[in-house]
Amino acid sequence: MELSDRDVDEYYQPKDFRIGGTIFVFGRRFLLLDCDKFTRQYYAEVLKQPQDPKLAIKFPEKPHPKRVILFYIFGFQKINQNIFFYYLKVFANIFRIGYARGFDGISL
Repeated sequence: MELSDRDVDEYYQPKDFRIGGTIFVFGRRFLLLDCDKFTRQYYAEVLKQPQDPKLAIKFPEKPHPKRVILFYIFGFQKINQNIFFYYLKVFANIFRIGYARGFDGISL
């Protein structure tokens, strides 16, 4: 529900929009970190209150999760990487022999 003009006690003023200040909009808190060139010029020339320099906030670096490669074969059975490559090599040999013999002499 919006507030009517009667419900509002005071409106935002230029002093509320200073760099490093906090404003509340729709119940949320916003920290003002920087402003554009026009706003800096307006505050300096018209209001005679130069803006503070840009705030630099350093966020902690998030550690990257370790990549885990899971090998699946024959459905959803998780197997070891060595076993996976063993099966891959066996099947490659079977198909190589099969193509050479025309798939006639293959028995598993």
